[in-house]
Amino acid sequence: MYKGGRHLAWSRIRASGPFERTLGTWVQIPAIPFYLQINGILFMEVLRQGKIIALILLAVFAVAMGFLEGAVVYYLRLLPLPNVPGFPSVPNLTGHVLFVEQFREAATIVMLASVAVLVGRNRWRKLLVFAFIFSIWDLFYYVSLYFLIGWPTSLVDWDAVFLIPFPWIFPVWVPVGGFFALAIYSGYKILKSNK
Repeated sequence: MYKGGRHLAWSRIRASGPFERTLGTWVQIPAIPFYLQINGILFMEVLRQGKIIALILLAVFAVAMGFLEGAVVYYLRLLPLPNVPGFPSVPNLTGHVLFVEQFREAATIVMLASVAVLVGRNRWRKLLVFAFIFSIWDLFYYVSLYFLIGWPTSLVDWDAVFLIPFPWIFPVWVPVGGFFALAIYSGYKILKSNK
């Protein structure tokens, strides 16, 4: 509907499944130019009709998760932990601290995977969405650490990239380069996919 040259869009949010009885069949919300289905998979229609908007929203989610991860590591580095021998920038997590961190890292991956499952229309799309948000999450983990503690000082600094099932120690350029390429590839494939 146009009024005075301005687009006054009304979108209808379809309530299906268990929500249909409580919300009614249609709910109108102004100024949202695409349909959203409320059936546990909110982003599916957004991805189909507004892929760039959906990709931006997924990236915002992943950036927030990356900052959260950086904040956790910031607090970990405040603990009086020795460094891994030969790697002065990598805290040596052992015992209970390592156990808790492995479960926290697994929980983060479950959260990222849950978003991918909710958003993806099929297995390939779920994998692409997971790859995209995982990549952005990891990249912004390093960005947040740089702004919080001034680390890494360079891309050749060493880091414990993952802790599952054991610590994977690499120079920072390895995950940054790999995940940058994966973010570009998966984002491109999401935008170009028809299903």
